[in-house]
Amino acid sequence: MPYDMPSDCSAYVLEESMSVSGQGPLASERICFIIRADDDLLTISKIKNDVSSVNLESLVEAALHELNDYGTLESGWDGYRAEPIDSSNLLTAIDLVSFIYRYFAGDTVVIQEITPGPVADGSVDIEIKSNDKCLVFNISNYGMTMGIYKKDEIASSEDAPIFSWERVEEELSWFHGTAIRQVTVA
Repeated sequence: MPYDMPSDCSAYVLEESMSVSGQGPLASERICFIIRADDDLLTISKIKNDVSSVNLESLVEAALHELNDYGTLESGWDGYRAEPIDSSNLLTAIDLVSFIYRYFAGDTVVIQEITPGPVADGSVDIEIKSNDKCLVFNISNYGMTMGIYKKDEIASSEDAPIFSWERVEEELSWFHGTAIRQVTVA
């Protein structure tokens, strides 16, 4: 069965399967497919993007490491009148980063950045970027409130609901378009 392979792809045949892999839209993203011919029917399946999974793990690890450092910030840490980071806000932010990992692990959405940030009022920001989309959660009020800021190439929006894992999941689904995925909260 003839197959015109793009010049930036490589292929090999293993039994009745052929694996094709090529660079995706991001330099760090590698997209892999398995192509099987069964009774003249061609089946193409995308398999787990191992490079992006490793990248997600390293982003989460770095974010968690940085968040752990926020627990040592004292009054005036910004050189002015910043409050120490509230421990409830910090614990919720750590749980949020772990939730983000469970939500996107093995996913087709490639997360490029997970950036925590301390805020002078004692709250914590968690910024997530993928392609042209940016989502920021601000955890405040003893971990009970979250500010949400979303921006893509078309528009931006803000909201400040009571913190809930269902709402976090709803906001993360924005990276998929309109799909909502179920994730188990630990």
